[in-house]
Amino acid sequence: MQPHHSAPRPSVSRQTIPAPAIVAVLTLVALAVRLVQLATPTLRWDEGWSLAHASLPWGDLWRIATEEWHPPLYVALLKLWVPLGTSSTLLRLPSVIAGVAAVPLTYAVGRRWSQDTAMAIAAATLMVFWPLHVYYSQVTRMYALVVLPILGAAWFALSWEERPTIANALGLALTSLAGLWISYYAVFPLAAVWLYAAVCHPRKMGTLAAVALVVVLGYAPWLAAASATLRHRLAADGAGPGPLIDAVRYLSPTLDGMLYAYDAPLHPGLVLAPLVLISAALGSISRRQARSLALAILATALSVAGVVLGAHLTRWFAPRYMVMPAPFLAMLTGWALVRLARRARPAALVAITALVVIYWPASTGSVYAKMLEVVDPIDPAADHAYLSTRTIPADRIYFNVLAKAGWYAQHAGPNDPPWSYAMRWDPIIEPMERIAARVDATSPAPARFWFVLFQGSYGSNAPLKEWLDEAFYPAGEEWRGDTLFAAYVRPSDAWHQVTTTARFANGLTLEGARWATAGEDAVALELEWSGERSDGASLKVFVHLTDATGTPLAQHDTAYSGAGQRHGLLLPAHYPASPTLIVGLYDGATGERVPLVGGGDAAILDHLPL
Repeated sequence: MQPHHSAPRPSVSRQTIPAPAIVAVLTLVALAVRLVQLATPTLRWDEGWSLAHASLPWGDLWRIATEEWHPPLYVALLKLWVPLGTSSTLLRLPSVIAGVAAVPLTYAVGRRWSQDTAMAIAAATLMVFWPLHVYYSQVTRMYALVVLPILGAAWFALSWEERPTIANALGLALTSLAGLWISYYAVFPLAAVWLYAAVCHPRKMGTLAAVALVVVLGYAPWLAAASATLRHRLAADGAGPGPLIDAVRYLSPTLDGMLYAYDAPLHPGLVLAPLVLISAALGSISRRQARSLALAILATALSVAGVVLGAHLTRWFAPRYMVMPAPFLAMLTGWALVRLARRARPAALVAITALVVIYWPASTGSVYAKMLEVVDPIDPAADHAYLSTRTIPADRIYFNVLAKAGWYAQHAGPNDPPWSYAMRWDPIIEPMERIAARVDATSPAPARFWFVLFQGSYGSNAPLKEWLDEAFYPAGEEWRGDTLFAAYVRPSDAWHQVTTTARFANGLTLEGARWATAGEDAVALELEWSGERSDGASLKVFVHLTDATGTPLAQHDTAYSGAGQRHGLLLPAHYPASPTLIVGLYDGATGERVPLVGGGDAAILDHLPL
């Protein structure tokens, strides 16, 4: 015999406006709230990563997803969207759409959950303004999107409660699978939903187990592909299982993030917890209501526990994952407010006023400032501004982290060089063999190219910088903030030999050189030195390519490193047919040139017939 459920109760507050009309208005308000200052914050680090990741070929997109923190469904959908444009507004619009869609979905789920129209409207209203949800509905990441399949799974689970059909069970499985392909952390609220479905019809466990197999089979390929990365995350320095008591330190920031306690004059939990407890104490609760409340409470509790556990295992915490239980919190709070209003309306008005006062500063400030995970000032346009005055369209630019590639891609125009990647910074450290193969494929000789190295040659970047300096011809490097810009030349095989004997006063002799062009825009040069230095100065080598008047057309300065030293010269757009190649030495501390034994302070090697 199937359990009997009474029809949804009409709201006690004499509604004269149909519920669908109210939900439609709430949906429009949600859109307006999420469009406020949408383009104002600059593209954040993770948003730059999203853009660059979505701009890659499908094969690269999949491989990089297996090596980072998230499954690939969101970025795959973003890839289909990116051709529409890369302005901040357009890039964030999919998250806005997902965030707005959560409002009518919350109403639909809330009505099935509470069997009460007023409570469902209250839950939808709360979702319109829920700070953490509004925040991530304006960010080019997956957090607003993952809420939708979680709501879909809840809807099918509640439908399963009323009608335990194969269709509802399959709907539960497919929406759950979609959520898991968006975020690993979706497993925690989804676990509560599945447990609820199982408790509703214990005798139908066989059907649920059969459709659960759909989820397992549908997710297994991804887990297999990403298993090495997951193991690596847990085996990283400081990560992995430890005393569970250590996980408690993540509980407070997790609750703060879930309730968006930032900028609040009073912690929201000091209002929300008593509100739910007092409302629950006001009269009896039916068995069915208790089960529904348990769903919302369990989904929230498991999400908190999952984020705390994840932070404990990886030693890395972010409040963003707590957007997933937002609809359950909204339903629980909406239930409490309506229940309180029906028994003590003045108390409900006090509670609503308190929530408005608590959330007003954040909802009008930090929610739109997007500063939750931003520590230092950033300028996403800086890399492009630097490169646009130094590159030509035939160049190629490689980034060691996708976030900066995304920033460049957003600002690059049709005449800017294309970009590629050579990731050597957290969260992805590519093997050097893969990077070398990619550079060979995308920048075959002759070529000139740039590497934009976040944190320069430090840490995991060191092998990349060493390989570049040994394999190619350095044409200059410059630090800008935390980023090193390095240019390189890859010449053709048509080398020209120059013989000379230029003796310098410090005991070194320039025996000769060989040079080759890299197309029409660059020159590679190797210098042959001999002798022993008679001083301990910080010695540097300069190579100039000058016109007939001695004006430098291109130059490269670097520390002296002995025989076979490599230099690259990036040529300007216009230069004379036979510029002069000049080489000299100078003290790196004072800038004073080392004189030649026979007079002068530089050796003229050749006139290059370019």
